[in-house]
Amino acid sequence: MAFAHALPIRKIPGVGRVTERYLQALGVETVADVYRLRGRLMLVKNEIGIEFLLRSYLGLGGVEIAEPGQRTQKGIGVERTFRETTDLGFIRAKVR
Repeated sequence: MAFAHALPIRKIPGVGRVTERYLQALGVETVADVYRLRGRLMLVKNEIGIEFLLRSYLGLGGVEIAEPGQRTQKGIGVERTFRETTDLGFIRAKVR
C-alpha cells in the first residue's frame, strides 16, 4: 500500500485527464489523498466514483470471480522449452 499511496492519482487505471483535473481541484494529487480527503469526495460522489477511488486506495482490483461451471474458455495454449541452439535451420523449421 505504501507504494500505491505515493502514486499520482492519474496512475489509477480509469482515471483520465478530465477526472484527474477534477480531483486536483478538490486537492487530490496522490492516491493517499483519496483517503485523507474522503469527506470532501463524498460530497461529490456521483461525479467521480468515491467507491472506485477508495477501492484503488486500498489496492483492491476489479477482478470478478466466476461461479464454478460458468467459466468460458477463451483459448488453448501450448508451451515447449527448447534446448539452447545456434542451428538456424532447426530454428527456422520450428518457426514455420
